Amino acid sequence: MDTTGHPRIHVFIAVPKIVAAATIVFILTILCPKPFIHGQGHTEEPPKRFLHESLKHEINFPNEVTFTINGYSQVDLRQLTLNYQISESKVRGYIYSEIEQEIAGKAFSGVSTLSTSGNSYIPSGVRIRYYFEARDINGNRYKSLTKEFDYLNPEYPWRSTQVGPMTIFWHGFQHLDVAKSGEKAYVAIQEAAAISNLEEVEPFRAVIINNPREAAEAFPTVSSTSLKDGLYGGFAFRDYGVFLIGGIGADGLIHEGTHIVIGQAVDSPFSKMPAWLNEGLAMYFESSDHGRLAIAERAYLNGELMPLSSMGAVPGKPRDVRIFYAHSQAVVKHMVDRFGKAKMSRLITDLGNGLSIDTAIEKTYSMTLEDLDSDWQKGVQPTFERRLIVDPGTFWTSTMMGIAFIFAVTVTGINWLRKKTSEPVDPADRLREDEYEEGYWDK
Repeated sequence: MDTTGHPRIHVFIAVPKIVAAATIVFILTILCPKPFIHGQGHTEEPPKRFLHESLKHEINFPNEVTFTINGYSQVDLRQLTLNYQISESKVRGYIYSEIEQEIAGKAFSGVSTLSTSGNSYIPSGVRIRYYFEARDINGNRYKSLTKEFDYLNPEYPWRSTQVGPMTIFWHGFQHLDVAKSGEKAYVAIQEAAAISNLEEVEPFRAVIINNPREAAEAFPTVSSTSLKDGLYGGFAFRDYGVFLIGGIGADGLIHEGTHIVIGQAVDSPFSKMPAWLNEGLAMYFESSDHGRLAIAERAYLNGELMPLSSMGAVPGKPRDVRIFYAHSQAVVKHMVDRFGKAKMSRLITDLGNGLSIDTAIEKTYSMTLEDLDSDWQKGVQPTFERRLIVDPGTFWTSTMMGIAFIFAVTVTGINWLRKKTSEPVDPADRLREDEYEEGYWDK
């Protein structure tokens, strides 16, 4: 059978189509000649420059940044906008500016204010790039030079240290101590990148916060209770490529740096990594579990654990938060120790490709989330030592509590004598050494 068709029929059908198309083009060329000259559409002319301009910004930390432009223009300006971009992220925006212009001298000025707190919170350490754009009465565009700056609290003399892809902003510490913690953190962050299948880590920033007073201004407000209790010691912002951390402890840098790296690896609008896995991985690479594994085991024996299926987000109550982190670390450590890093890498890749956590767990580990949690719980067996912890009425526990009480009274007395013989120290001047260990939060 011949399957090539009938050429004559195709020719007869094509002729009227060609004639019709030529007629349409001819009519459009007569009615609208400009868009068809040289085969190109009409495009807007590139923006012009102002005759003279000066740009400046003022940081009113942590509430807002004020941008100002002063310059001259030969024409009357009708609209002025501030255009800005935060770091290398996709976060861009514009703000209409108030404009004042002299009638005679054509000098003009404009002011725009960018809110950086509350619902418009912008973290410290980001780099803000901005320029002004204007239009005159005829619709012509004018554009200023582009300037950029680091958004940091101007109250402090900031310095920076570069360690691999990480730029650390700090003040009030010794450079050697910062560099030492940064180098230690960088080794662990490279391990996190490897398990996340991230071939190259994009540059990111870290801002070290020195004390609770500074943290109250720099950290986002999660809740008044968490702020008062110092519950969160660090915040990572993947979209901005920056994290904030209290103190120069290496584990704090490792934890938040791991969040940034995982965020780069699982960078898809269709991917969703549950909080228990994200936080568990961040704690897995720390140098110590900081007592969290014991907290998780006690919580299990006391029936206080949430199921993994309900741990997609961090809870709100302080006690629940601490148990949440401990449980997350224990499960992730169990997953890596028992099943290996290769399976964890496969799980992260599947999540990055858009699979749900339930589907990805079943695909990689051949079990459900409930089975995975139960598998870890099988290794938690009540022992005599743990019963002492649970039952404070036993003889030995009571004895230990008595010894602890005597020790506490002794330490309190010594501290009281020291205060009497030395100048008082403002407790807000320094974070507790272990404050960063109490919890983390990433945005």
